[in-house]
Amino acid sequence: NTSDFLDNNYTYPPRKTIPLSLKLSENFLKDSIKCATRKNTPFPITYNEPISMLQKQCEKFFNITYLHNASSPLITQPQRILYITSFILGELSLNINRLLKPFNPILSETYEYFDNTNKYRFFSEQVSHTPPISAYICETEDFVYYGDTRCKTAFKFIKCGMEIEFTN
Repeated sequence: NTSDFLDNNYTYPPRKTIPLSLKLSENFLKDSIKCATRKNTPFPITYNEPISMLQKQCEKFFNITYLHNASSPLITQPQRILYITSFILGELSLNINRLLKPFNPILSETYEYFDNTNKYRFFSEQVSHTPPISAYICETEDFVYYGDTRCKTAFKFIKCGMEIEFTN
């Protein structure tokens, strides 16, 4: 039913512009090393993007038309692979020139998004704090996409710098 995917209570208009780029402090590397060497030393708030990790997960579905096209029974297998690859690359293109990390969600924090134009709804929740695990689901008329994000970071100090490793 098409009306299931419409949120009639949504009153905020979609954002037309992105917030201005935030400027990092001149001592970003120095602060990063200082914070990474001590346990439980928080980074300054200016080092975070003005969104949460749950909201950032939803950004990949801005290109959901590729998955709608891939789910069509009228296309061939090579075309289906092309659409799915385009969806994945579209997510990567959102991270160009984004140096700041999003805010970490607190345990049981949720994020819900309705897109009336592309007819999908997205819901995510932080299900574990240590290690950080968040689960999400995106529902459309054609398919259901679900998954989880598990991040583990490791800082290693080497002779001439610092190596940061992110694993999923």
